[in-house]
Amino acid sequence: MEYIYKQRFEAEYTCITFPLRNLPGEIQFIGFDSGVSFPDFPQGWLEKKLNLPKDIQRLFEPDKLYVLLACLGGYTGTSFIKALFEYLPIRKRDFMAICSYPFKFEGIQRLQNSENITRTFKISPSFISFYMDSIIEKCGNVTLLETFNKADMEFYRILKASV
Repeated sequence: MEYIYKQRFEAEYTCITFPLRNLPGEIQFIGFDSGVSFPDFPQGWLEKKLNLPKDIQRLFEPDKLYVLLACLGGYTGTSFIKALFEYLPIRKRDFMAICSYPFKFEGIQRLQNSENITRTFKISPSFISFYMDSIIEKCGNVTLLETFNKADMEFYRILKASV
């Protein structure tokens, strides 16, 4: 999101994460501490519904296009995408989600979590995804920081091609 912001892509920006990050003043921050950390995901968490806090629900009151960016596999990104794919159509909001799947080295469980939760979303034109390992395959032997920078560029490329 910060990379897209730095490219001067015209939009309103909100970052939902934990802990607090040092963000430019134009990016709204909403702290969300799920209380869940890897690998201590609660039993059955993929099947449970995440109750969206009111301050997050209020973000989606205006009738406009929403672009959701998420890294899947962990609790927060995966749970939010699932919840928003259920919440936004009910509110009749236009949206698209651009998501990345975790690296293989992050473990099979994170990859399976991602694929299990998005199986139903993949058929939606609102859902676009890519595998972080595809960045490594394209770029070869680069540092993890360079890989994340390339992933930022991939999120931006997909966004520009989609709107």
